[in-house]
Amino acid sequence: MTIDRLLARSRKRAVWLNTDVPEVAQAAFEQRHFQVSPCSEEELEQHAFLAGVGVVVFTQNPHKAFQITRDLDRHLERLLDFDCRVIVQPVAPEKVEPGTRDQPPPDHRSIVTLYLSRRQIPVAGNLLTDSVTNQRIRQQGRSDPPAPHVRIMNGDETWDNIANYVMEHPPGDAPATAEQLSIIGTNTRSGRSTPLRPSKELLLRRAFADCAEVHLVRMRDGHSRSEVYRAYPKVRIGLLKGKWLLPYFVKVGNRNQIFGEYENYMDAVNGYIPFHLGPHLVPERCCLGARCGVIVGDWVEESESLRDCARNGRAATAIACLFDRTLHGWYRSAEMVEGKSLPQRLTNRFPKDIPAQRLVLTQQLGAQRSLRELKEAFFRCESQRVLVGPIHGDLHAANVRVRATDAIVIDFYSHRGAPLLFDFACLEASLLVEGFANDPGTPVTRWFTSVEGLYAGTVDLAPGHADPHDENSWFHACVRQIRHHAQRIQIDEGQYALCLALALLVKASKDPAVPVPEDFRRASAYVFAERILEGSFGAQHAIAPHAEALVQ
Repeated sequence: MTIDRLLARSRKRAVWLNTDVPEVAQAAFEQRHFQVSPCSEEELEQHAFLAGVGVVVFTQNPHKAFQITRDLDRHLERLLDFDCRVIVQPVAPEKVEPGTRDQPPPDHRSIVTLYLSRRQIPVAGNLLTDSVTNQRIRQQGRSDPPAPHVRIMNGDETWDNIANYVMEHPPGDAPATAEQLSIIGTNTRSGRSTPLRPSKELLLRRAFADCAEVHLVRMRDGHSRSEVYRAYPKVRIGLLKGKWLLPYFVKVGNRNQIFGEYENYMDAVNGYIPFHLGPHLVPERCCLGARCGVIVGDWVEESESLRDCARNGRAATAIACLFDRTLHGWYRSAEMVEGKSLPQRLTNRFPKDIPAQRLVLTQQLGAQRSLRELKEAFFRCESQRVLVGPIHGDLHAANVRVRATDAIVIDFYSHRGAPLLFDFACLEASLLVEGFANDPGTPVTRWFTSVEGLYAGTVDLAPGHADPHDENSWFHACVRQIRHHAQRIQIDEGQYALCLALALLVKASKDPAVPVPEDFRRASAYVFAERILEGSFGAQHAIAPHAEALVQ
């Protein structure tokens, strides 16, 4: 068992909204040292009142069965954002002997279950079945969502059980007030202050409840659409005279996505990624609300993205570290599996369409095949023996930070089990599309001519050195390093070519509104993917290079 620091809990109050407290419930909570009382609508909207409340109970009135939905509408999301334990007690179903009534008794419980289902509020407790739709709202056991959530009482559940549940899952610290904590936000691009949505600000006030100040610097957001910040917190009370903590990264976003990434960090990073090659979460600062969540972890100081490092010609050793050390704990768990072809294992990643304006550009660059035709070529690969194991899943150049020669990986939301080669292909495709500067004055024809030799039909896993006078020789060096490591993973010929073509098509399908140079590179990625698929798995001949129609 981990060390258990016995901290004083200040939220030892259980309240019932607009109703008297049942004697048996009062006894159950008072035995566990809770203060128990009714409360009003106005009290539930006061920050000072909620700061001491751990449990709020909503009771359904059989004579005004729909009133509970209006009460929940008014208070529920804020209570969950405050990390209160919310208990809903529906009207107990009426027991009727068979054949004694013509009409079934009213089902008051379904009013609650339908409401919560439609609002997509996290629900825990006993198995819920909606009597109208006859659908299961959720499953039992491990499928209970993490707290905070709504717990619906079953008819035969006791208040002792509910009180025990609250003791086992106590609420965390209440959000700090504006007087206690100043949150100062700036944007790295504009330098201006960036306001936070109230629900997200409330979660940050919970995450940094012990702090007097938090300076947030908005970073470039990830592909998951979460907001990412670099945070500089100053604690109110500390053992040291210096109260400024080391900086953190803070990610705020959709509750389910944040919790998914949290689980990946706790289950797949700790113990597998070396401590100095991956950021680690600060669990006591991570929290969830009704719809949003926050994760907080160590910021990788004095580092730069692999994208910036590569442009300066210093990425080769970092890429070697990435695959030999950083991700080694995952890759050594890989197993060779059969029974499913490589395309079948990756088919869910194949893009469904390409932005219309970009598709026109791909044709001007020489593309001759539709996405449907490329998918047909994709499935011509019959490779059955595949190395499958844990992969990052979104290994683009901005998700790898470089400090000296160390490669530190961040953002583990997309971590899952898949063919290992897809990680390697994603990194190469990212450097091709996002590794170059978006300088409008850069001649795109020269860029295309410089890199197209790496994507001429079959993929050479040991490409030669580039001309040192070529301004893009750094990219060739990175590709040589990536493919050197991919060669050790490939079991059958053409496997890396297939993964690389897929990664290029994914890049071509995303982000329709980007600067012109990047739009050109994404369109080029489509052309290169076509050449690879035709050259490796196509008909009789590969598509010849076609650079004459390049768009300036």
